Amino acid sequence: MTFYRTECSWLGKRLVHSVFSHAGAVLVLSTTWAEAVRPFSTPAPRYVVPNPIRFAGVRPGTRNGFSLLFTGRLGQRKGVFDLVEAFSRVSKQVPAAHLACCGDGQVFECRQRVEALGLSQQVDVPGWVEADELQHLLAVVDIFVLPSYDEGLPMSLLEAMAAELVVVTTPVGGIPDLIEDGVNGFLVQPGDIDGLATRLITLLTSPEQRLAIAAKARETVTQRFSAEQVQSKLEEVYRHFGLEPRQEH
Repeated sequence: MTFYRTECSWLGKRLVHSVFSHAGAVLVLSTTWAEAVRPFSTPAPRYVVPNPIRFAGVRPGTRNGFSLLFTGRLGQRKGVFDLVEAFSRVSKQVPAAHLACCGDGQVFECRQRVEALGLSQQVDVPGWVEADELQHLLAVVDIFVLPSYDEGLPMSLLEAMAAELVVVTTPVGGIPDLIEDGVNGFLVQPGDIDGLATRLITLLTSPEQRLAIAAKARETVTQRFSAEQVQSKLEEVYRHFGLEPRQEH
């Protein structure tokens, strides 16, 4: 929606309306997006079909209680610079804490910010990591942080929850459909660096709370975002068009 509101020309907006108005059905990742596309897609039915989790089998490895992870495109939209700033405050209260910021995008700028804040010994910015390395990181870190300003329903968040990590993120896009604050994760407002730092310090110093929320996170994605659940939703769309999904034997 950010693209539509701020980057589309008048002609681009007309094309968006035209495409949606001719659709027989609209598939979106969350109920938030279902409402967002309502003005474009009436009277087409809207179906919420989330992405299935890919790392449902990930189980924790050896965790030391002080590791944080960010994965995604490094830049302001994902809030990585806010995270680095917040971590500079965290590190003063919890000197053993360590942060890894993984992804493509503004890698050089992120490294510059880390160095300027004197965090080179506590923050790694390796750039893009392959799937195997990401799976390893998910198994050994303690907290996943995604302080985004704009999202759909990010796979990185689902994968972290599947790996039984406590997650700290923001109530943007489809994330409120997934995270209930204080139940299966934590929400802070975009740009609230003080709030983010305070939440991270609390979690790093409260292992029992961290483990309880992380277990609830895994339970959430297992029940709602498994491949079987998503397949069932897709079959509903097929039946809307009078088609029977093919059954594999």
